[in-house]
Order: sequence, then structure tokens, then C-alpha cells
Amino acid sequence: MDGILASKANGRSFLVPPGSNFAADATPDETIPPASLIERFERIGPHLGLALKTNRFHKSVGIEFVELHEDGATMRLELGERHLNGAGVVHGGVTFTLADSALGHGIYKIVGKPCTTAEMKINYLKPVSSGVLTARSYILRAGRRLVVARAEVRCGDEPIAEVLSTFAVLG
Repeated sequence: MDGILASKANGRSFLVPPGSNFAADATPDETIPPASLIERFERIGPHLGLALKTNRFHKSVGIEFVELHEDGATMRLELGERHLNGAGVVHGGVTFTLADSALGHGIYKIVGKPCTTAEMKINYLKPVSSGVLTARSYILRAGRRLVVARAEVRCGDEPIAEVLSTFAVLG
């Protein structure tokens, strides 16, 4: 089988197919969070540890994991020119994506199963064009099939968006 050994998840090796752009513009060591963080996430659930190691989408956008909380998670994104729209401010989809990522990781920590976004509403409060965005999620109610959560997105100390979401629990 062709490919490169990317990492181990739950004691299993897995291969990244040739040409899959796994490392994008970095070496594999730069794409993988610290081992202690991965181990912590794998204790919560194998899906989360694997996601931290292999999420090419987060890498391509520049999203980084910051912290797992009792009631959610925090993600960050250092803004660059590629995140700006034609008006010179952060594209709304970038803010939305960062919030969605924080919500998904926080929800997985609570329910222990993969989930997917069923609905999200975002209120953009202030446009920004530079700095570091952070998204902090808060789980409001977790049921067997649906989870309701909110997130706040900030640029420094300034709130720039508020998000309310419903996620469907898979499996």
C-alpha cells in the first residue's frame, strides 16, 4: 500500500495517500499538536485525537486548538491576507468556520461521539482586518441526539461575533 505513515491513533497506524497534501506547507512535525494534548483528547475519544492529528482543513485555514474546557473548547486563528474579503475585512465564512470548529470540539468532549452541524446562526458584531481571532464554545444542553451550544468569537478583547448552534450527534 502506497503512502506515508502519518501517526498512530488508538494504537493503529494509518497511511496518508500520496499527493494528499497532508502537510500543506509544513513538515509533518509542525502539523501535529503536542503529544500530551493528543493523548488527552484520545482519552476522551479516539475521534478527537485523530482529528487533532490529521485535520487538513484546519491546517489549510490556519485554525489551531487552544484549550478544552469543562463546558466547551477554544480555537484560534491568526489573521492574514488570505482571510480577508474584497472589502478588506475578515470574510464571514472564516469567522463562521472558526466558531463551528470550537463548537464541534467542545461538543465532542461532552457527548463522546462525533457530531455534525445541524443549524447555526451567527451575529456579526464588528468587522476586523488583522489580529488573532479566538472562538470559545459553551455547551448549553446536550441530549442523546441533539446538542445546543453557543460560541463567542473575539479579536483580542473585542467581541466580533456571537453564534447559536444545534449539532446532531452521530452514532
